Amino acid sequence: MLPLIGLGVIGIILLIIVGAFFSINLAGTWREEAEIADSGQSDSRQAESLSVAADAVDPASDLPIGYVTNCQQNPAFSTELGFASVAIDTSRSRGAGLVLFDFEAADTYAKENTYQHETWDEIGDIGSYTLDGDGNIYVAPFPHIDLLENPPEAQNTIHRIDTKSGEMSKFIALPAAQPPSTQSPFGIVALTYDCEAESLYAASLAGSTRYKEVGRIFQINIVESDGRPAKGDVVSQLEGIDPYGIGVFNGKHGKRLYFGHGRSGAIYSVPLDSTGAFQDQPRQELSLAPLYEADALVARRITFRETNMKIDGFKFQYNLVPMAEQGPRPSFRFVYDADADSWHFIEMNRDDL
Repeated sequence: MLPLIGLGVIGIILLIIVGAFFSINLAGTWREEAEIADSGQSDSRQAESLSVAADAVDPASDLPIGYVTNCQQNPAFSTELGFASVAIDTSRSRGAGLVLFDFEAADTYAKENTYQHETWDEIGDIGSYTLDGDGNIYVAPFPHIDLLENPPEAQNTIHRIDTKSGEMSKFIALPAAQPPSTQSPFGIVALTYDCEAESLYAASLAGSTRYKEVGRIFQINIVESDGRPAKGDVVSQLEGIDPYGIGVFNGKHGKRLYFGHGRSGAIYSVPLDSTGAFQDQPRQELSLAPLYEADALVARRITFRETNMKIDGFKFQYNLVPMAEQGPRPSFRFVYDADADSWHFIEMNRDDL
């Protein structure tokens, strides 16, 4: 582990390399969320080590095939700002924390085309985010450069930006399987939302190190309604694997949450019941390894649109140093075959960041 000063120097390089890494157009063709991931144990060993903290029930099978984020809305306060096309930047290129900007403006860096609430830089650097059907934004801290503003003990907390006021406040602190460590400063690395189950999902590496895998995926209730867990409660969780990149998709036999394995190029999916809770055991859907043999890649981001899946890959080494030395980050596109209940590779884009 390099000293913090060394990490800071390397972090400058990181900003240049990944300047657009967390900059995403909310009104674009693909709604995307930030994430990350390395290679290690075999896929078969990982499949056997998984455990599900939820009662097993039959999966939902009466849902339309396709993605489940079509309800997501831009935050209401962006309309008051007069922004034509809202985008979010967490890359630090426009400032620390989170910055909202007008994607269609001629000069997206002009002061009148950007906005940052006074609370948006209070948790240090931010990584993944997602939106719900009302335009509330859920974010998680993520160290970009060093740990001065992103201490490990604060990395497993989700914060919520209110769609009306724009104010950011703590939403839920998720439990880590092991105490945090500077050996691996990462907590929540991916967030996604399911409009149908009205559930937020968070992938966490908290407690894991390069040699120890204790990651979790959480399902969290975000609505207040009779018959549901309390708002902000963990409904179910998947344990025993380091996830990186998550997304929900309705397939031929029901709803499944897809996730990339943080130690290999494998992509798994786990069935969800009608409430969005985890059930049964995950299965491996595919692997990036045969598609890109130049380097070991993991899925840092998984997004769905209609019946298509996009996976953004890169290398991940469980510390901040290698992130500043990343090479190409290719993306891979697949299409769902409902008859076979499987995914077919379409193309790879080597320059898609």
